Amino acid sequence: MTAPAQIGLWLLYVCPDPLNEVAEKNEQNNCSTLILTVKEDVTEPGGECVRLNPVAEGMPLDPNGPNFTVPSIGGFPGLLSGDIDVNPITRVCNASGVGAGRTRLKYYYWSCDGTIHPQEIDGDTQDGLGAWACEDERINIGWATSQSSGNYMFAACANAYHQPEQTAGDNCAYYPFTVR
Repeated sequence: MTAPAQIGLWLLYVCPDPLNEVAEKNEQNNCSTLILTVKEDVTEPGGECVRLNPVAEGMPLDPNGPNFTVPSIGGFPGLLSGDIDVNPITRVCNASGVGAGRTRLKYYYWSCDGTIHPQEIDGDTQDGLGAWACEDERINIGWATSQSSGNYMFAACANAYHQPEQTAGDNCAYYPFTVR
């Protein structure tokens, strides 16, 4: 099993005999759960691509403010070859009981070997996110794969306007991809 790469709380659910196919004295104890906390991204040299947070630098913090998060990215292919339109769907949330004003979701990519530093691709502005609210955002990226072959990281990061918020550590979601 590989540990989750994204920072946050994860629930591990293990159930070796979920359909009760093996006769046992007690069928009620087949499953177990464990809460895992991923606190930081640990990348081994030569391993996965490093996860950066291009919007966190200079972020003002406010313990009573909103908390922008990007829990997921979907619709992004893992392998790109030729020229292609990519249409990622990104969920951006305000994970706090405090409403948030206008914010900006920005999209970046960089190469895993460090030759291409974070490049901004596009952005999308939200007029505001209420307390405990989420929105799904879809953009169209015309990707010309004239980029060098190799491994890259795509990131969607919330709060590019640097509104004061509780923490900036969970503002990005990541999706690794390969260009051939």
